[in-house]
Amino acid sequence: MTYNYEAGILLVLNPNLINTPNFPSDLKAKAKRWDEKAVAHLRTRRLEIIEHQKELHRIRRKESDISLMQNSIKQLETRVKYMITDKENIEQRVLANLNSELTQHRNEYDMYTPQMVDVENRMKEREKNIRDRQSRLNEVTDHVFTNFCSRIGVTNIRQYEEREVRFEQEKRKKLLEFDDHIGKLKNELDYQKSEDNRESEKKIELTKQQRVARKAELEEKENETNEVKKQLAQVQKEQTSIQKQISAMEAKIEHERSERHLLLQTCKMEDIKLPLDEQGSSSSSLHNQRRSQSSLPSGSASQDSSMPESTQEQYQRENMISVDYSLLTSELTAIDSKPEVQRVAEHLAKEISEMQEHLCQVAAPNSKADELLEGARERLAETSEEFEQAKRKAKKAKLEFEKIKKERCDRFNKCFEHVAGHIDGIYKSLSRNTSAQAYLVPENPEEPYLEGVSYNCVAPGKRFRAMDNLSGGEKALAALALLFAVHSYNAAPFFVLDEIDAALDNTNIGKVARFICEKSKENMQLIVISLKEETYNRADALVGIYPLMEEINCSQILTLDLTQYNDMVEETQATATGSESFRTTELSSIEMVR
Repeated sequence: MTYNYEAGILLVLNPNLINTPNFPSDLKAKAKRWDEKAVAHLRTRRLEIIEHQKELHRIRRKESDISLMQNSIKQLETRVKYMITDKENIEQRVLANLNSELTQHRNEYDMYTPQMVDVENRMKEREKNIRDRQSRLNEVTDHVFTNFCSRIGVTNIRQYEEREVRFEQEKRKKLLEFDDHIGKLKNELDYQKSEDNRESEKKIELTKQQRVARKAELEEKENETNEVKKQLAQVQKEQTSIQKQISAMEAKIEHERSERHLLLQTCKMEDIKLPLDEQGSSSSSLHNQRRSQSSLPSGSASQDSSMPESTQEQYQRENMISVDYSLLTSELTAIDSKPEVQRVAEHLAKEISEMQEHLCQVAAPNSKADELLEGARERLAETSEEFEQAKRKAKKAKLEFEKIKKERCDRFNKCFEHVAGHIDGIYKSLSRNTSAQAYLVPENPEEPYLEGVSYNCVAPGKRFRAMDNLSGGEKALAALALLFAVHSYNAAPFFVLDEIDAALDNTNIGKVARFICEKSKENMQLIVISLKEETYNRADALVGIYPLMEEINCSQILTLDLTQYNDMVEETQATATGSESFRTTELSSIEMVR
C-alpha cells in the first residue's frame, strides 16, 4: 500500500486492507508511534551530545589549569635551583666565618688558659689562707669563750650556735605548723560561715577588692609622689652642696686675694721693690699706686681703707700687677705646697734677721758714723712708731669695714634668700596653677646690694618673656607676688592697695581676692581700694564715698558691715549656685577694709 500526500491518492496492493472498518485510525496510530519514537531518540541523542559538549568544556578548562600548573612547576624548579645555589654560597660563607671565629676562640682560649690556671692557683691559695684564718679564728674564739662554754656544757661556741640554730629552726617549724593548723581551722570556719551567707560575702569581698585596688592605686600615687619628693629633695640637697662648695671656693679665693693684698701693701709700706714682668700696664699700675701711696702724709695712712674705690676695684687693679719669679732658684720655684712655702719663708726670715744682727755688729768706719747712725735710728724709731700706728689704724679700719660689709651682705642675703624662696610659691598660689614660675636672680652675686636684682615670671601655659613684655595683668600679679613675699619676711601692720585689679580680668580678680581672703585670716590686714564688685564683695566691711547731687564738690561716706550677711550668703549659695552677690551700684569708689 502506498499513499501520495501531495496528490491525495492511496494505492492499495492488498484489497483486504481497505475492507477493515478501523483502517484510517490504525494508520494514524502507527504513524504517531513512529514519530514519538523518533522524537524520543532525538532527544536522547541531544542529551548525549550536550553531556559530551560539557565534558569537552571541562577537559578544556582542565587543560588550561594543567598548563598553568606546569608553568608554576617550571618557575618553582627555577627558584629551587637559585635557592640551592644561594644556600651553597651562604653555607660556604657561614662556614668560613665560623671557622675563623672558632680559630679565634681557640687562640683566645689558649691565650687565657695560663691566666685561668694562675687564677685557679691563686684561688686555691686564698681558700687555703681562708681555711687557715678560719681555724685561727676558731682557736681565738674558743679561747675567748672557754669559760662560757664550760658553764653551759658545750665543747665550743660553734656547737652552742648550732644547737641554738637548730632549736630556733625547730621552734620556727612548730610555729609554722601551728600557723598552718590555725589557718586550716580558720578556713574551715570561714567555709562553714560562707555556706549561709555566700552572696553577702561575695558582695563584701567585691567591695574589699575594690577598696584594696583603690588603696593600692592610692599607695602607688603616694609612692610616686614620695619618689618625686625624694628626687626633688635630692636635687635640692645637691644644689645646696654645690652652692656650699662654690661659697667655700669663693671664700678661699677671697682669702688668697686678701693675703696677696696684704703682701703688696706691706711691700709698699716698707718700700720693698718687687721684680715685675715687662708689662706696661702692670708696671705703670704699681708705679702709680706707689706714687699715690707715697704722696700721702704719714698721719693719713689710716685713711687708705676709706678711699672712694671699692675693694673689688682695688683687687682688679692689683690683679694687673705681675711679679717676675725668674730671679728665684729652681728649688724655690718648684715649691707648690703651702706648708713648704711657709717653712721656706720662716727660713728666709731667719737669715734676714741674722744678717741684720751681723750688720749691727759691724764697726763704724769713722767717728761721725755713730752720730749719724744714732740720728738715723731715732728717725727710724719715730718713723717706725708712726708707721705702726698708721698700720694699726688702717688694720682696725679695714677690720671694721670688712665687719660692716659682711654684716650688710649677710642681712641682705638673709632677706633675699627668704624672698626668693617664698616668691615662687606665692606666685603659684596667686595664679592657682603649679606651672607658674617666679624667681629672683642678683646681678652681682658677690655684693648683690651694689647692683640690681633680676625678677622674672613665667605665666601658666606661656613661654618665658622679659618683665617688660608681660601684659598689664601679668605684671600686676608679679608685683603682688613680690609684695607678699617681702611681707612674709618683715610683716607690716597693714597694707593699702589702690586699684590692684584695674588691669585684671574677672578670673584673675577672683584668684587674687581668694588669696587675699586666705592671707587675711592668718597674719595680714589690708585696705583695698577697688571699683570692681568681684573684689569688694569678699570684704568684711565696706566704706563707700558718693557725691551729693545738690552740692558741687561735696561727698559723703557710708559704711556697711558685711559679716552680718555671711549666713544669708551661705544659704543663698546653698540653694542657688551662681546667684549674684550683694550689689552696691550707688558707690563710685569702694574701699575694702579687712
